[in-house]
Amino acid sequence: MFNKNHIYFEDIDSTNEFALSLRRMPLFKEGLIITTDYQSQGKGQEGNKWYSKKGLNILLSIVIEPRISLNKQFDISKLVSLSCYNFLLCLGLSPRIKWPNDILINNKKIAGVLIQNIVSNDTISYSVIGIGINVNQHNFPEFTPSATSLSLELKKQQNCVYLRDKFLENLGNYLIDYRKGCDLDVVYHQALFLKDKMANFQQANQKFKGIIRRVSLNGILEIEVNKSIKEFKTQEIKFIF
Repeated sequence: MFNKNHIYFEDIDSTNEFALSLRRMPLFKEGLIITTDYQSQGKGQEGNKWYSKKGLNILLSIVIEPRISLNKQFDISKLVSLSCYNFLLCLGLSPRIKWPNDILINNKKIAGVLIQNIVSNDTISYSVIGIGINVNQHNFPEFTPSATSLSLELKKQQNCVYLRDKFLENLGNYLIDYRKGCDLDVVYHQALFLKDKMANFQQANQKFKGIIRRVSLNGILEIEVNKSIKEFKTQEIKFIF
């Protein structure tokens, strides 16, 4: 699915932005992938910058055509994060999905996802999915949570191209299963970081303790606080590590 329409750059400002710039061209269709060794303006969730040293990690953007209702947009987040989760499981690691779609190993971030949808008449026509997976990088800026990489976790240098292709294979398989009607919700919750565990959070300037109980079908995080359920959108809450 993702091996026929591939554009590679040695360096670029942002693979997602370049993919979006092609939206009125014939090659902008499902299966298009943009890869690079380095992004000068790589982005993560909520406008955060994605830092990656040149040639050491997996950086790519993928175009898919979901053709689903806008109110099901969190399904895209689930299938992408589960693709990455399963990819890492196959490498012998023990990843968790930090809501909504960051991937952690041992409480450290190893991968991030940025999804930008093109919507027409309340239907998601296209999704540009940006993926960053830390592979051979060992030094990172100070983040919360802190970062790790495959080579750090596996104690061995890794082949980025081989791993990229294995990840794309996982994504393609999850997309096929989703279109066949497979429910991703149960598996997503099984992989969810801190589910059913007491944890520390922050909303605005207020810190509190709570227990993640579930994520709703539209991506709202539900946390039990003092025996009642509170709901949070992505920009309304932070995890405290």
